Order: sequence, then C-alpha cells, then structure tokens
Amino acid sequence: MKKFKCGILIFILFISGAIFAAQEVISLQDSPSASEKKSKWGYSAFSFISAPFELPVKDRTSLMTSYNYVSFNYKLDYTRRISIRPTFNMNTAGYDVIGREDTAAEVALGDMYLQYADYNFALLPGNIGVLAQFRIFLPTSESSREQKTLAKLGGWFIFSHPFSDGWQVNYHLKGYYYWQSQKSYLNSDTGRLSHTKQYKLENYIELGKMFNETFGFSMTLNFTMEEKHGSDLYNDEISRTIWGDIMAAADRYNEPGKFTALMGWEWSSTPNGANLH
Repeated sequence: MKKFKCGILIFILFISGAIFAAQEVISLQDSPSASEKKSKWGYSAFSFISAPFELPVKDRTSLMTSYNYVSFNYKLDYTRRISIRPTFNMNTAGYDVIGREDTAAEVALGDMYLQYADYNFALLPGNIGVLAQFRIFLPTSESSREQKTLAKLGGWFIFSHPFSDGWQVNYHLKGYYYWQSQKSYLNSDTGRLSHTKQYKLENYIELGKMFNETFGFSMTLNFTMEEKHGSDLYNDEISRTIWGDIMAAADRYNEPGKFTALMGWEWSSTPNGANLH
C-alpha cells in the first residue's frame, strides 16, 4: 500500500545562522556550537510548535502541539558528532484541524534516537555541500509500543547551494526503514485495524534567504511517499474465494417463488471510520 503526499510551506522563522525545514531541524544551527569547541561534550534543546490557522468550528480554541527534544552530544571533531536525543510531544486543550476536541493538555514520550551527524559530509561539483545524519530510533513512544515496532532506521541528506545576497537553495532527502514485529495492529485512536509501515521517503526543495545572523525567510515544497505492509485480508485471490463462497451459498439456498437469496455486503459511513460490525 503506497501513499503519496505533497505540500507547500511558506514561513518566517527566527533562526541562528541557518535556514530551517518545516519539521525536525538539520542545518548549521544543529552543527557544533561555540560552547562545544572547548569541550567534546555538550547539550542543546529544540522545540517546534504548530497550530491550525483556521478551525471548522468557529469561536473555538485551536489545539497547539509541539515536538521537542534534548540532545546530549559528543564531538568527534569540528564537523562530526554523536548525539543521544530523548524526545517528547506536548499539546494543549483545544480543537484540531478537523474539529475534534481534546479536553486536556498532554505530555507524551516520543521515540528516543541515537544520531551520527557529519556537517561536511561531501562537497560536490558546482559548490554543492552535503550534510548527512544517520539515526537509530528506539521504540520508547506509546504508538511504537502499540505497533510493536522493534526499531526505526533513518538517513537524512541535505544538498545545499548558496547564492549571492544571502539566498540559498537546499534539497532534503530523508528515508526511514521500519523494523516491525507485526504487519497490522488495532489502532487505539480509531478502533480499526491499521497496517504498520515498511518505509517512508520524504523530499524537500527549500529556498531561503538570511537577512541577518538571526532572521531569515524560507519557502518549502515537499513530497512524501510511504509503503505499508499489506494484509492477507486484502489478497485478491482470497477475496475472490470468499466472494465465490458467498455466491455459491446464495445459489444453494435460493428457491424461485419461495425464497430469494440476495448477494451483497454492508458498508456504513461513521465518524472516524468506526464501521466494524
């Protein structure tokens, strides 16, 4: 099962010496800081906050969510380091973008990950710099434990080319491979059977401009593709066999003039897709 998603993001951010992507940050802001030059050990923190601009229900408070991590870093040299990052997510009470209400603020543990970063991974012809990060995610979040995820492997490459007057174009390539112990699980949010992921591939083209050392503008076009595990329940051969059994049963019990056996199946539209019977 493949899913595709694309979008455009335009935003202005206060940043420190780099241009941000819309999600987790990989940039020179995440490179070794001045305080880490004197010591091989260091730490940093990151938070990304989002909220819907417009709600389907008027006069309601929007739900604000944030992704956060604390990073404990060991510097191998000026451009390479290893990090351990516990992550957590927070949200306030309010309504989300489709009008669902969350009545209480929550704090939830995310997936902790180990990271190796090289901020001078390669220099390609045409003055194109390459930054790279490699990650191993541990299943410390509730959703990963629910899906019985064993681990997630990730790689992130940024191809960057600077222009004059502070302009810069970046191409982000992010890939994730999910090591799962099962193909499907019962989703606690919807009450339905969901399929676990096999891999996910994200692409970003980012154009930005730095106005000074702390203020910049960025515009991003993104494209995402992911593959999920299939299910034997959706196997065409099995589906044809089951439907064939239904048709055979209807023919077997159909008695013209006495009893009419109808072949059919039921589908109902209900909130959150909770149409199991």
